[in-house]
Amino acid sequence: FGIPDRQVKVLTNATAAQIKQGIAWLKELASIEKGKAELIFYYSGHGLPHDVTREPYLIPVDFSAGHLEMAIPLSDIYQSINQYPVKRNIVILDACFSGGSRKAPLIAAKKVKVIPKASAARGNTVVLSSSSNEEASAVYSEKQHGYFTYFLLKKIQETKGNVTLGELFDYVQINVLKETAIMGSKQTPTVS
Repeated sequence: FGIPDRQVKVLTNATAAQIKQGIAWLKELASIEKGKAELIFYYSGHGLPHDVTREPYLIPVDFSAGHLEMAIPLSDIYQSINQYPVKRNIVILDACFSGGSRKAPLIAAKKVKVIPKASAARGNTVVLSSSSNEEASAVYSEKQHGYFTYFLLKKIQETKGNVTLGELFDYVQINVLKETAIMGSKQTPTVS
């Protein structure tokens, strides 16, 4: 998208502290830009809903299935990136929050699927999600990505980043729906 490398922070296999530090970095940039910042927060990984409140949480690598308080509430992400006025926030989530997951340990820990409560983004925030609340987000094994991330990256590469969010989402949604249907499941990317 033409973002200078030094304005991009990539965290791989991030701990809760690293994710929180990354969010603090975004907030600092937003405070400096005085309403002109355009922030992009992209998360690919696991999510889980709280068993009682159904609030969705991002699951860092240092998460223990029995201690959801160590995870990061999605609402905290929205609140943090909206602390200062911005031109626009884009949140891209390749994670499901249904309790279904890409790895057996999280499924085993949850025992049942829970439909998460919708976590409303505020302000000038657009959220692209890999699946609807009740669906799991699947892995496109042969491409070594989630289906959502694979088609997101493919469209960005094909267009060299010269694509609107609407065009990007439409492309991703139809291709993820088609490919997951071929595999016998359903994954419906959403936008809010």
